[in-house]
Amino acid sequence: MTNHTPSPWRLEPAEVGGRVMACDDRATIVHVPPGNPMNPEVYADARLISAAPDLLEACRAFLAYHDADGESDVEMMLNYADAVEAAKAAIRKATGEPS
Repeated sequence: MTNHTPSPWRLEPAEVGGRVMACDDRATIVHVPPGNPMNPEVYADARLISAAPDLLEACRAFLAYHDADGESDVEMMLNYADAVEAAKAAIRKATGEPS
């Protein structure tokens, strides 16, 4: 399987259109189409795309917690807390909520 462009990704809205960029500026992930300036649905889609790597990492964190075997209760609770925070941050990014 091919790896995706490394995260984090960010949305760069423009007056008309925009793009989702890798934060190292080495790759454009997707262009937000011009012609619908400030279309809320288009920008919501772009926010969701920009949050995709964060959402993937949050899912992986929950699976790590779920699959933890033989760890102490404290380690499991720390893994769970990390997974919850990763999920909350990814959801905020995907929905455009403030951090």
